[in-house]
Amino acid sequence: MAGYIEDDMSSITFNLLTGVILFKVPADLAGLVDSYTLVGNNSEVLGYDKYLVEINSNSPTYLAKLGTAEYGTLDPVTSLSGPVTADGSTVHAVYIQNEANFTTGFTIQFKKSGDLKYTISTSTPLNLVHGHGVDLGTLPMSKIHAPASHDATNPAIAGATDLSASGTANCYIVDGSDDGNQNKVFKFKAYKGNSTTSVGTIASVEILWETYNDANTVTANSVVAAVDFDKQALNDYYEIVFQMPASLHAGNALIAAKSAGDDILWSWHIWVPSTTIATNTYGLFTSALMDRYLGALVAATTESVPVQSYGLSYQWGRKDPFLGAKSNTSSSNATVAGTSTSVAAGKITLAESIASPTVLGFADGDNWMTESDNTLWNNSAKTIYDPCPVGYRVPARDTAQPLMSSDFTGVTGWADNKTGYYFTLGDPVTVFPYSGYRDDSSPAGITHAGDRVAIWTAYASAENKAYHLNVRSETDYHGRGETAKSRGGFIRCVAE
Repeated sequence: MAGYIEDDMSSITFNLLTGVILFKVPADLAGLVDSYTLVGNNSEVLGYDKYLVEINSNSPTYLAKLGTAEYGTLDPVTSLSGPVTADGSTVHAVYIQNEANFTTGFTIQFKKSGDLKYTISTSTPLNLVHGHGVDLGTLPMSKIHAPASHDATNPAIAGATDLSASGTANCYIVDGSDDGNQNKVFKFKAYKGNSTTSVGTIASVEILWETYNDANTVTANSVVAAVDFDKQALNDYYEIVFQMPASLHAGNALIAAKSAGDDILWSWHIWVPSTTIATNTYGLFTSALMDRYLGALVAATTESVPVQSYGLSYQWGRKDPFLGAKSNTSSSNATVAGTSTSVAAGKITLAESIASPTVLGFADGDNWMTESDNTLWNNSAKTIYDPCPVGYRVPARDTAQPLMSSDFTGVTGWADNKTGYYFTLGDPVTVFPYSGYRDDSSPAGITHAGDRVAIWTAYASAENKAYHLNVRSETDYHGRGETAKSRGGFIRCVAE
């Protein structure tokens, strides 16, 4: 407090100079923590290293001088710390000099001998002004969690291979055929797709799901062993960090960055193929195509079309993948460890699709979105919602190219193998498995696996429809056309 003598000298008036946050630490943490640190989720300034106060009757609250020539340069304080008594009854008071508007809430970190052990966060906004406070009471243990391995000084993070060094994307490839990737640590900038826009303030990261692209039981942390994040002092961006297991297992995984309120800010697809991805124009396109669908673990050949070559499915315009079939002719999804695919009761917003990357928007023969956006994928340039890896994009529609023919039967290399679950095109020939698609009749699973496939382009032809390649082996229909954006099709990425 600071005070001043009233003009008539009859009394001294005092004013509170800080805001305060009060809390008690549950006894469950007794012996496990010895200090706390409070930070705003947007790194709000909580005070300064010097604080000069002048107060008088003409300024009935107070006048805080945050620096003068006499006191020199100010150093802002963005965290406040103190000792902890974990007994459920001791009141801890965090006094905050600056009026702090926590627009996205704040986080309290609990440490033991300087090492971060537990955190508790809120995303509820709080405008803390001088003379006011908030009493959190005894912090609920159900909201207190231990970061799995987050440590900004972890040498593994500092030495991680940067997958975003040549550009950012919504998908990153780790070659599962390379034994040198065992135990290896990778990182990438937490940007939205191929932009330089931050996803926001990250409080935690999580592996949402892993799959082997088949019916085999998936062991958690077998595709990606561990995930972490860091914001290095010299950088203005966050990095997502993940480690491969000691024994590599080909598959796919989805990693999510979360806010302090446990909301998903953004998610990224980690693609671990068991054979190295190759590219070729195959005489079909002006840009080189990958030799497989996005998410496929192997490239199909005329001798072998395993379900691992079927890839992952996508609703048009969405950045996140959904599972493919669990066998060559199955209508069921591949097995997953983690959060399974679910279907919304109806259409969803773009924001909901980002916050819920495992939920399919549902609309019968329509758009999965509540409001149409034909630019989510773009025919002319890669967008932040494009699901392809760095250097690749969803193919643009170009009907002058053989790959976009209205009748594939006249294209070089065309062959339809109904019993082998594939068709071929090109010279040299390339194989397109009949991976099926997700349709309105069975949005939660794959339909027509083994005899049909829908392959997306980046072109939206209407509010609720987009352009795709549609091959139906059992009806001998082979060409291009429109279909509902809510359909889950497959993608053959092309070089940018």
